[in-house]
Amino acid sequence: MPMFKSGIRQNQKQGAALWAILSIAALYYAQHLLSFRHGINYEEGRDANAYLMAMNGQLPYRDFEWLYGPFSFLVYPFIMKLFGGSLIVLRISYITFASFVIPLVYFLARRIMPAFWAGIAAFSSIVFFDVPSYTFNHVFAVLGALACLLMVCRFLEGRSLGSLFWAG
Repeated sequence: MPMFKSGIRQNQKQGAALWAILSIAALYYAQHLLSFRHGINYEEGRDANAYLMAMNGQLPYRDFEWLYGPFSFLVYPFIMKLFGGSLIVLRISYITFASFVIPLVYFLARRIMPAFWAGIAAFSSIVFFDVPSYTFNHVFAVLGALACLLMVCRFLEGRSLGSLFWAG
């Protein structure tokens, strides 16, 4: 019977930690929504223009020069077709994608440290995701790298051979 009670306490602690992480993500999201009073920086305008050109059928690397990887051209032009070709749409979608970094860092950090310090690590991981951003493209590299690292950790913990497949 005592093991059952301690299991409930453990689940309550994990649930509280998860709610704390989700709250941090919501605060991050809300704080960056208030940051739209900033002007437009050069890189932001260049990226938005490239996504508009892609939305109109032009291809990166062929029709115009592009420095970054191709994954953002699968995501942002589609979002702009759905919600409009505006810089606000790009900023909100960037904030949404960047907020997924928080739980990924938390789940990774939780494997090696207590919940409080994992929460601090998750919170500090988003400090460098600012709007207006350096570029809209790097968030996908960060998300991909963290997701692959999480899958490798799951494989090393012996949970699933399929995790190694998803790690790439």
